[in-house]
Amino acid sequence: MILFLKTLDRRAWKAVVAGWKPPMIIIDGNSVPKSEVDWTDDEEQSSVEMLELLCYF
Repeated sequence: MILFLKTLDRRAWKAVVAGWKPPMIIIDGNSVPKSEVDWTDDEEQSSVEMLELLCYF
């Protein structure tokens, strides 16, 4: 399975190993997920790429 994922796309294997975490912000000293409305273009692109990679499964 590992080899199969690596042949599809190296990012696919990294997605399995590292997982995806939403963009976070600090509020009152606590880390909380950032509202999707406030995501930067890079954060949005990262999310879209992760969803595309997860579609392999």
